[in-house]
Amino acid sequence: MSSPVRSTQDRGFILLIVVWMAALFALTTAGFVRAVQAHLRATTVQIQSAHAELLADSGLALVALDLMEHQNFGRQRRFTVNGALFTCLLDDDRLTIRLQDAGGRVNLNSASDRLLQALFVGLGASRLAAGVYAAAIIDFRAPAGELLRANVDKPDYQAAGRRLGPKNAPLDTLDELQQILGLDSAIIEAMSPHITIHSGTAGLDPEATSATLIELLARGAESLAAQQQSQSTGSRLPSEFIVASTQRTYIATVQGELATGASYVREAVIELVPNRNGLPVYKVWKRSTGAPLATGWSDSSPPC
Repeated sequence: MSSPVRSTQDRGFILLIVVWMAALFALTTAGFVRAVQAHLRATTVQIQSAHAELLADSGLALVALDLMEHQNFGRQRRFTVNGALFTCLLDDDRLTIRLQDAGGRVNLNSASDRLLQALFVGLGASRLAAGVYAAAIIDFRAPAGELLRANVDKPDYQAAGRRLGPKNAPLDTLDELQQILGLDSAIIEAMSPHITIHSGTAGLDPEATSATLIELLARGAESLAAQQQSQSTGSRLPSEFIVASTQRTYIATVQGELATGASYVREAVIELVPNRNGLPVYKVWKRSTGAPLATGWSDSSPPC
């Protein structure tokens, strides 16, 4: 027969084990609950992000339909094509749309040295720096043997650690700006809202050009002592830079934003085809990496 002291010790030891097991179970349960909560939050974020992406793509479809109806049936445009923002509500969500005719941007594949310099001076570069930037772009796109500056060629690129050298062909994407010797990230970021490779023209159409870009070019041209401003159109855009847009290619940026704050910004370049029954061609389709078009929430916008 066991002694009362030994029996009491056994019961105390068993109780201690039970307490430790209960504590371990509680900790395990709490960790599991936290993991489930984190998974649910991540899943919710993914669902909202997917919802915002679908919303942005729906807005892009509205833009393409509006462009087609104007081209094929002459209907009045709902969205202006000079880069102005348009905001509307779709149920409890919001769309912010910026649409611009590519003819209202500087085409890096065809712009003259003078136009490029005016852009850079307008952005705040000195005349010397503007000349270097413009020449770097023209040298990069020019066929081999037709460089603007005799001292900028493949050896210079190789000396800078860029073994492939200049492209010696038109740019296929604006991402290629990173490959141009002489352009830094700051000037690339500053010029990005005002450039394209899709307009098909060497100049700009005042009706499609944003007021900001017109002012930049006017200021740059004045500094470069360019030709007098066009008086016939009433635009501050210098006459030497004015050409009519082809009205075929458009740059669209659409932000889908939920009331919860989730948002997604889609960028696309839309090319219309002459055939009335033809669908538009998307030359570019990507998620925007720039700043959002709109922040904050407002219920004052019209319905989409």
